[in-house]
Amino acid sequence: MPPAGKADAGLTLRTATSADLTELAALDARCFAEGVSYSPDVLSFFVSGEKSRTLLAMRDGRIAGFAAAVIRSARGAHIVTIEVDPSERRKGVGTTLLMALESWAQNVSDRIFLEVDADNVPAISLYEKLDYLLAKEFEEDGQNRLAMWKALG
Repeated sequence: MPPAGKADAGLTLRTATSADLTELAALDARCFAEGVSYSPDVLSFFVSGEKSRTLLAMRDGRIAGFAAAVIRSARGAHIVTIEVDPSERRKGVGTTLLMALESWAQNVSDRIFLEVDADNVPAISLYEKLDYLLAKEFEEDGQNRLAMWKALG
């Protein structure tokens, strides 16, 4: 779970279901610009895919954030997104979701990886605090990105 004092007691986690897709799409649209946000089909895959897991952080009956990961057999677990409602940022929601996905992934893989925009300093700082290492820098769709990974277990 997150470091002491980072998340308040009102936060709970649960696995996403297809009934959550409309709310997930709305949160995704608040977090990412059109063209970057996920399509409903992709969100549905994250929620119902055999090798995927989508967790919701709930506060007062609403989604404060969500995170999705998929297992890529040869490469390990891949965190595809961590999204936190702007009103919930800096309250430990992202940390809680990330650590919960790590716990899930260690049952099926020995490593986990993610990609992040190179200018997303708050996210990179969080990943470094949780022992993620830089694997490579690359460019995607004109954006500088970082691939990071962590050994599990």
